[in-house]
Amino acid sequence: MNDQLSNISKTHSGSEKKVSDKNSKSLKFILQIAKWGVVVWLLYPLYNPVHGMRDFVQVTVGMFLFVIFTFQLLYREIIEGRHRKRDPKSELLHLVGITLVIAGIVAVVIFVIGMYVMQVGQMLTSPE
Repeated sequence: MNDQLSNISKTHSGSEKKVSDKNSKSLKFILQIAKWGVVVWLLYPLYNPVHGMRDFVQVTVGMFLFVIFTFQLLYREIIEGRHRKRDPKSELLHLVGITLVIAGIVAVVIFVIGMYVMQVGQMLTSPE
């Protein structure tokens, strides 16, 4: 009888652990989305400048967080990724994909900053 109870409790605790792991992964995913959402919100004044100095500080903080989060992602994928057992081809494809996505995001941010600088330059040089 005790053996049956111990087997039931082991099975029950194992299912609780699976549920807990699933909830933990969901929470981590939601936090990642929220963190990148904050970065996008902070960089939004590059697309639609309105408030001058406030926009500059907001964009500066956004760029700072973008750089930190990007290097955190690269560190996690490259350094900590060495401990995972994967096929070398899929590992290469994974790293190339992440690199292309980050390069694309950086290119878009640089393009938007360039457009903003051009717009400000035109406003300063246009006769009133």
